Amino acid sequence: MTRRTFATAALFFVLTAAGRAVAEPSDATESRASARAALVWIFGDDDVLRAPNETTPPSPAASIGDRPGYDPLVAGYGSRYGGRENRVELRLRGEASDLVPALATAAELAVGLDVTGLGERQGGARGAPVRAEDLGSFVELRLRSAALRLYPIFGDFERVGWLEALGWGGAVGQKSESPYATARGPVRAARLSIELAPFELFAGVKTATFVEPVPNAPAFGETNYGLFAGIEARPSELFELGVAGGAFEHGVLEGAARPARATTAGGSARLVLRREMDEPRSPVAFLGPRDDPFRSSGDPPSGAFAVGVEAVHLVQRLGDFERPGATTLVPARALAVFGGVRLGPFETSAALLVREPEFVLRNVPGVFAGQSLPASAQRAVERALLLANGVIFSELLRVDLETGLKIPSAVMLAALDRFGQPAGTTLVVNGPGDLLVLPVGTVPVPVADVRGSLEARLSGLLTAVAWASYRRDFNRTALVPGEGHVVRRGFADPNRIGYGVAARAVW
Repeated sequence: MTRRTFATAALFFVLTAAGRAVAEPSDATESRASARAALVWIFGDDDVLRAPNETTPPSPAASIGDRPGYDPLVAGYGSRYGGRENRVELRLRGEASDLVPALATAAELAVGLDVTGLGERQGGARGAPVRAEDLGSFVELRLRSAALRLYPIFGDFERVGWLEALGWGGAVGQKSESPYATARGPVRAARLSIELAPFELFAGVKTATFVEPVPNAPAFGETNYGLFAGIEARPSELFELGVAGGAFEHGVLEGAARPARATTAGGSARLVLRREMDEPRSPVAFLGPRDDPFRSSGDPPSGAFAVGVEAVHLVQRLGDFERPGATTLVPARALAVFGGVRLGPFETSAALLVREPEFVLRNVPGVFAGQSLPASAQRAVERALLLANGVIFSELLRVDLETGLKIPSAVMLAALDRFGQPAGTTLVVNGPGDLLVLPVGTVPVPVADVRGSLEARLSGLLTAVAWASYRRDFNRTALVPGEGHVVRRGFADPNRIGYGVAARAVW
């Protein structure tokens, strides 16, 4: 048994023993444990037309297992999960209200394990280290309608916003992108909430340490703060609304004439109208009704619907590209309109996302790190329209057709060569740190995506899915030979055809 395999076995033993321990509560504390698991088996190919070296990301021949090419047109729309994870979540919770009158206390240890690495080989041995993450372990004090929740391990899941695609100020999306990604050590947080039906008021604080340079002196660690607050209300069974805002510090801006902290501030607002549907089916889900396997539920009844809108306006302090050494406040805006309805055997869900380049890069501010865009640069706003239509034949079988059209966000830096020909650079902004350079003189074009699937629910545990997909993306580039044996950047074949079958067990 290798060291990694032994460490993995020891971790599972400790978690299992802890679960058994809390299963027998003492006289003073009521305790409980719960564990959830999701296992996904996939066989398929995301691009049957090209060899691995002709695509980005590379696409090998059909195989068993997950691959980045399965990602939908808009990854992380409503959940930080992709729906293809092999993972285990363990939650150990204790509650007590025995000593101080009217005061209830609770604590929960929430741990997530990505167990995909158990089958990998590293250094000739089978069993890579298991990646464990905290899912928001907390200690809570509740006095009547007020609750104070403390996050002693990791508090970066506390953020502003509801949809993952529009969340900010904390970890969002499948890659847990966050302005605190470069912090030294974990992010701590606390949240105070007060319930005054039908309202819930909340406020919170986050702290993290960043290494900050000092002229002519060693760098040192400095505490940065984040403050946020908001209100959520459900005045009736049909309406739900929320307003929240905050300001978050995350390090210093390099190159500024005087020390200036990188700051993100702004507000989010959300309005939802619903009946018998908690939230619309994600129009970009890979398996099941939602990307998050642990939030999946049965089909809504006929006549159920949900429609809503969410808007965000941010202001980020960045270095001023036009004035070296100075800083400036850069706005960043985003909007999402979403909805879903079930009528008889038919279920439809749709979403429209509009995001400015500065918002797409909100967790790694600036195309040029920490800098605003040049005044002469042209911006293309990201617009994505997602639509999913499903036919539910019974509790066991359904067919879905998902379509998407996305105009990617882009930054175009205008320039002319000595002959007056366009020589500027076009950067397609797919996400923080994910920039694609297009050939000189070109602009981004819309990306189309179509995916049809057949889903069979074999039991309350196991679901099987077969799908076929087609994507047309003229923004895909590759290095091609030019005149005089000079390699230049050109466009790759825009067509991508994929297929696959999958089985997912959730319990």
